[in-house]
Amino acid sequence: MILVTGHQRSGTTLLGKLFYSHPDMVVNHEFSNLMYVNQPLVAYMRAMLRYTDSMGAQWGFVQEIEDSGHIRRQNLLFTLRYLYHVMRLTRGAVDFGVIEQAMRRMFPDARVVGDKWNGRFLV
Repeated sequence: MILVTGHQRSGTTLLGKLFYSHPDMVVNHEFSNLMYVNQPLVAYMRAMLRYTDSMGAQWGFVQEIEDSGHIRRQNLLFTLRYLYHVMRLTRGAVDFGVIEQAMRRMFPDARVVGDKWNGRFLV
């Protein structure tokens, strides 16, 4: 799992395209799950659902879809699936550990690559 962050116009889109060109990599676009870190669970869930709704028909998670109604449904399904895993992990604040574990449950075959992996959490 690779998390690419940066300021606008800093090259993050180009880096994402480079990753996506590799046959073993899948790139999911940011869906603001880090923007609401350390929020209580209910506030986090509401914020995530509001953000997903505000995306409208922009593809967020599945690039191959063309139909705008289908894009909306897929974005919502992705967010609901993610929130299901978050709810199973915590009833308190949603921190980085919860977000990471939820993503791992969604993508169990993903490999973690990097020098900041301590075997359990990204540090």
